[in-house]
Amino acid sequence: MGCSDIGSCLEEFILDSLNAPIKTLAESFQKLLSQNIDISSFASFWSVIVYALSFFYIFFFLYASMQFVSAGSDMQRRTLAKDSLKNAFVVLVLVQGSYFLYGLLIDASAALTRGMLSLLSERFFLPISSIHTNLFFVLLYVAALGATVIFLLIRFIFVAVGVVLFPVGIFLYFIPPLREYGLSIIYFFATLVFVPFFVTIVFLITDKLLMISFFEELKSLLLIATLAIVNAILLYVTVGALLKAFMGSKMIRSMGTVKYFL
Repeated sequence: MGCSDIGSCLEEFILDSLNAPIKTLAESFQKLLSQNIDISSFASFWSVIVYALSFFYIFFFLYASMQFVSAGSDMQRRTLAKDSLKNAFVVLVLVQGSYFLYGLLIDASAALTRGMLSLLSERFFLPISSIHTNLFFVLLYVAALGATVIFLLIRFIFVAVGVVLFPVGIFLYFIPPLREYGLSIIYFFATLVFVPFFVTIVFLITDKLLMISFFEELKSLLLIATLAIVNAILLYVTVGALLKAFMGSKMIRSMGTVKYFL
């Protein structure tokens, strides 16, 4: 393709050359952010967990049957027995289908994230927008982007392993004394799965700000600030959400557990 303005084409060539070393890291970042995580490698581990949980199904049905027998004409206890039986069937279906359900959540998150990334400008992740860009800010951006890639790698590992623990969370959720623990597991991994979508919203806001001439001149600084926000979100999700989920779950009191089963 011809070039009508030699000066602008030369400047664009220089910018592309300067951004080239960063482009590889930026592409890796985008791939980690939007790629479908392959959980098939953990299918055998998932099968073992589901097989182990299947031994407890009999206790669900036995407990519901005992409630029916002992309820007599007590309508409240008969209603509880029906709920227990219904929960037994629901947990049976959800645990057995947890692999496909978890994979569906991952696919949905990846599709939403790719859709949001497609709305960004082509050169959004390239910090050098002019030959006058401060090299120090560029180095800070590369360091921030590298830290974000590390956080995404940690998130990638957690999400992949999550397929093994997701059925455990579902199973515990349907046991009233352990419901908070099951909810914590589901909450943690669901947050991890969908965090890239919310991160791309931050990038989209930054992209719109870069259309303002004032921010266009400070692109490197604005990208650094954006990555700082993204890293804070990822740090909260990988560490803070885990602590909040499990520290927030109250310890089950033995008296409360006994009261439930009586």
